[in-house]
Amino acid sequence: MNSEPLISVIMPSYNSALTIRRAVLSVARQTYKNTEIIVVDNSSADNTAEAVKEMQAELGGRLKLIVQPNTGVSSARNTGIREAKGEYFVSLDSDDYYEPETIRTLYEALTGDASDVAICGMRKVYEDGETPNEELAPEGRFKGTLKEFLGSSFTALYDLHLIQTHSNKLYKAEVIRNGSIYYNEELAVNEDIDFVMRYLAACERVSVVQDIFLNYVQHKKGQSLINTFQPHGLKGALIVLGSWMKLSEKAGASEETKSAMD
Repeated sequence: MNSEPLISVIMPSYNSALTIRRAVLSVARQTYKNTEIIVVDNSSADNTAEAVKEMQAELGGRLKLIVQPNTGVSSARNTGIREAKGEYFVSLDSDDYYEPETIRTLYEALTGDASDVAICGMRKVYEDGETPNEELAPEGRFKGTLKEFLGSSFTALYDLHLIQTHSNKLYKAEVIRNGSIYYNEELAVNEDIDFVMRYLAACERVSVVQDIFLNYVQHKKGQSLINTFQPHGLKGALIVLGSWMKLSEKAGASEETKSAMD
């Protein structure tokens, strides 16, 4: 029996047949072994589900597949959260992948610091063969209260896109359950930023490690939702703004931090 707690990895997918094996194996090869991988497939038109079923033969019960109607990525993530059995979880998109020490290092930081969330750096991976990869790392190790975090590290990490990104964090399932914190299914983009803001608002303590663990794959311009026009973009921006304002109020953010975020 594994004495370490179970950590769930939630992986939404849609037409991910070309990348999902890399994503899943990056979790299966973690040095932290007590994990479950929950792939929630939004009725892909390609053979994503078949690729996952093939890997189930290799990984056994550690890999679970849920196929649901295509009601959006937020819905898929919420399904994964509700199905997760772990005390902690990470959310990894099916085109991204982790370095082998990701989950163990985040877990040891979170539990060692008695924190509610642990954050790491990331690498923007450009697979066009022309653009060099970009490494985004926190300047230093941090552990402390949410208020201390907003006053010392928050804006610097926001500038590096390390706050907005949701896959570079280890979350506590207890915080999710107690606060009923789920992804906003009304948002087509920025649902990750909104989720992180609301999750942070429910935290008491935060940990940050300097390691670059998340490989965040960048798509050609126009292929990503964030680079395309969204008819409800303004509404979404206002929702995210409201989440930031609640976080700022809860943590007692300084005027300097508020000004920087403005």
